[in-house]
Amino acid sequence: MKKRKINSYVKLIGNMAGGALVGGVLGYFGYMFFGGNLPNFMKVGDSLMSALRQISLPLCVLITITTVVCGEWNLRKQKELGNKMLDSEEEACDYWEAELEKVGAVGTIVNTISQVVIIALWGMGYSLRNIEEGNVKGILIATVMFFICFCYNITWEVRMVKYTQRIYPQMKGDPVNKDFYKQWLDSCDEAQKGQIYENAYKSYRLLGKLVPMLFIIAVMGNMFFDTGAMAIVLVGAIWLVTTISYLSSSIKLRGTENKKEVVKSK
Repeated sequence: MKKRKINSYVKLIGNMAGGALVGGVLGYFGYMFFGGNLPNFMKVGDSLMSALRQISLPLCVLITITTVVCGEWNLRKQKELGNKMLDSEEEACDYWEAELEKVGAVGTIVNTISQVVIIALWGMGYSLRNIEEGNVKGILIATVMFFICFCYNITWEVRMVKYTQRIYPQMKGDPVNKDFYKQWLDSCDEAQKGQIYENAYKSYRLLGKLVPMLFIIAVMGNMFFDTGAMAIVLVGAIWLVTTISYLSSSIKLRGTENKKEVVKSK
């Protein structure tokens, strides 16, 4: 047991030393490369943002149209697969159910990408400075397209949940209710809950690796490109919230289980 602990500490020190070495090398070459050229890179960044503002309106229109077309096609495909699943035998039903889950997952991914892109595009493309410069008409049209796209995204999610509940009547919950996820989880059987828990833990592990990397990138970006502290604060907050939320939930569940065991023993 003691030898295993020593090996773990040695590996930890080695990983920290390797990370420090890589960070030092990247920092040195970053300073050598970006240090003297920082004003030029800042000009390039300003030019890119200016170009983005010029094409923000057509991009917002294109994203909105693409989102609606893809969303309607996906829902129609889900209905088609759902009907095949309900009309088929048990063996074929499992196949069509898997296909339905796959199409639903793809639709959810596309819907999420649409939300992220339209919000990012609208947020980066327009600001109060654009209003002061007199580009009010373009901002208003882009804002209308943004709200149309975003409202469609939210409505699509509700329609998908409602259709899923028509196929699986045992699934409960109102998608516009704040307790929807709890109601949905409570209506799942043990196998479905186990799959949800496994997927949630995999997502937590991914965030545990990704968020620290993004935090370092945000810090380096502020050091070399003067991107500001906002990105550092936000990524740091996400890191803290995910960690504290996971551990608090673990402690709460453990306490609930202990109380149940005490009650049973009495």
